[in-house]
Amino acid sequence: MKKRIGICGLILLAGWLTAARPEDALSDLGMKMYDVETGVLENIKNESAWYFSSSSAMRKIARQIPESARAEAVKALGKVVRSYVESPDFKKQYVEWLKNKYPVDAPTAAERELESGASSEATKAAMNEQVATAQQMFAQMPASSLAMGLQAQIQQAEGEIASLEGEEKTARTKEVAAQKKMLAISKSNPEEFKKQYVAYMNKYMAGEVTNRLTEDEERMKEARIHTEKRKKQQAVLDAHSDIKPTLRKRLQDFIVLCNSVDFTAKLTSIGYKQEFVNPAYQRKSSEWKMLFRIGKTATLSARDFAQEWLSQLK
Repeated sequence: MKKRIGICGLILLAGWLTAARPEDALSDLGMKMYDVETGVLENIKNESAWYFSSSSAMRKIARQIPESARAEAVKALGKVVRSYVESPDFKKQYVEWLKNKYPVDAPTAAERELESGASSEATKAAMNEQVATAQQMFAQMPASSLAMGLQAQIQQAEGEIASLEGEEKTARTKEVAAQKKMLAISKSNPEEFKKQYVAYMNKYMAGEVTNRLTEDEERMKEARIHTEKRKKQQAVLDAHSDIKPTLRKRLQDFIVLCNSVDFTAKLTSIGYKQEFVNPAYQRKSSEWKMLFRIGKTATLSARDFAQEWLSQLK
């Protein structure tokens, strides 16, 4: 059966074994370096508790380590933990975790356009140029060709109207009726038809330009909003990217916890369990009780190591 204990428990318990046989301490505990790495990351991530899994065999072996060997053993493993925290591998894991906790949205296509310097004026100029090209083309085409094009437009519109409803259907039906009326004079008065058709297409294209510019402006507005959101997301991620404040807080919390333990506290047997005589101690956290069980020598050694580490954090 495994019990959840603090990362300090990892340092303390495994540290005692390191003093006994440093070359195979982890294998004696049934652990791998992966377990240490995972335990360290979990305790950096967690802001209110200390976590690590220890087996009953691990705790049994730890209790057999001589009192005189415990302080140095704790410091030895503390160096292993610190070395890992300061390693590129840990920084990589920490950054990946941060990205998941504080995600930053990817830029949208509209944002990329905005960042590239694209403007509504440039879009308007490009569309006006296209309209001018189309106007020249219409002016050069014979009325019969324009009539054929209009006939195709009408047929396509009639097919689309069947799937429309409400005001949209009414407006489209009215538009097709006007096109048919215009088409009706294409043979009897081709010049008048061409005049009306070119005017109709000019109005239609001007409307398309206006609609496109309105749509683009709305897209750019949404892009600006999304950009501001991404900047805020990035600021939050950047604010947490430096692990030192978090590490400093975790070390401070551990030092306070160590200093709060009363190693002179009395125990009394109740059935098969031992409980503190002082009921206030009985209500202490599992981490506090764990440090009490581990003992003063190892706990204060871990505290001293944490204090030294803390003093060297710039």
